[in-house]
Amino acid sequence: MRSGLVLLALLAIPTQANDSLEGGDRTITKVIKMLQGMLVKSKADGEKDVKLFAKYKCYCDSNAAEKTKEIADGGAAIELLAGEIAALQGENGVLSTENAELEMAMGDNERARATADSLRTKANDDFKAEEEDMVNAIGQMDQAIDTLAAIGADQTAAKASLVSQEKFMSHGPTKASLIKMKDNVKDALKAASVFLSDKQKRSLTSFIQAPFTGTYQSQSGEIVGILKNMRDTFKSNLASARASESAAAESHSKFTKVKEDEFNKMKKSFDDKDKVLGENDDAISTKKTSKSEEEASKADNEEFLAKLQKNVRREDQSF
Repeated sequence: MRSGLVLLALLAIPTQANDSLEGGDRTITKVIKMLQGMLVKSKADGEKDVKLFAKYKCYCDSNAAEKTKEIADGGAAIELLAGEIAALQGENGVLSTENAELEMAMGDNERARATADSLRTKANDDFKAEEEDMVNAIGQMDQAIDTLAAIGADQTAAKASLVSQEKFMSHGPTKASLIKMKDNVKDALKAASVFLSDKQKRSLTSFIQAPFTGTYQSQSGEIVGILKNMRDTFKSNLASARASESAAAESHSKFTKVKEDEFNKMKKSFDDKDKVLGENDDAISTKKTSKSEEEASKADNEEFLAKLQKNVRREDQSF
């Protein structure tokens, strides 16, 4: 632009020279030399400005390319991080759902075990009570059978010695012994009667209420048979109850082990998933921070590039 002004000044010289012929050549020569000097300087300045602008343009182009690449890389990084965050969040959603289901299943498992334990405890308590009753009943029946057998043996021995019934009954110590036996028989039979059927109870009652004649052999045979049958039934029932209790206890033990194994597997799976959830949460937090930093850096680069391009356009227009 400076060289253009100098050229205009040189073009105006002839007019001025024609108007000042009286001033001589000296003034014109000075002016021409001055203008020529200005032209040379202007040309040198122009070349310098061109070089400076070229360097500036090169700097701007280089920075623009660099920032453009950084912006592109930042955009790609942001997109990648967003995808990774979304994937982790999706995985956490699945894991959270699975853990919620595992929690429900573990709760059901614990409740099932608690119910089974409660039922097993009640069944065992019932068995113990039933076992005690049957053992007592068998003992009472044994006592009654033994008492009747003892009386029968005494009477058989008495007959074998050919002692008359009247003498046997009138003898003081023997009579007292038989009366005592009668009381023992009644007590034993009454205790055993609670385990008999109505028909058997009637036979037993009739036997107990019959007048004491000094001999029980004919009547006691039937009663002993009843008691022995009932005792055998109770022994069979006791053995069956004990076998059932043993089987139930073993079944409960197996059920408990299966449920505990299931629970432990579910608990391990839950803990493993919970650990992954925690790791994913940490990774999501880190990636969100990185994404925010990349977004901030990208925004700064975009702002810098916009300003750089604006300056280049302005300098280009002014040049």
